[in-house]
Amino acid sequence: PDNSDVFVISMAAGETLFSYHRSRTADGVTVIAEYSFDLSNWSPAEIVTTNDLGSGLDQVTVRRFGPGSGETQGFFRLRVELK
Repeated sequence: PDNSDVFVISMAAGETLFSYHRSRTADGVTVIAEYSFDLSNWSPAEIVTTNDLGSGLDQVTVRRFGPGSGETQGFFRLRVELK
């Protein structure tokens, strides 16, 4: 697969979406997408879609969970945990 779009931020219907590639064959790790408005407090992001890219890769798209309250900036991160 083309790796030029490993991480993508996009807007759809007023929501900010974050897409990333995840390996289905990476045993021993869990990848958790999270969002924050202040870089101190992180919450799990909601998975919107998971698309099979072939070769054991998925493209996962997430959004922040819950209604907005007028935030003007936000951040996504991928937290990796060992199983």
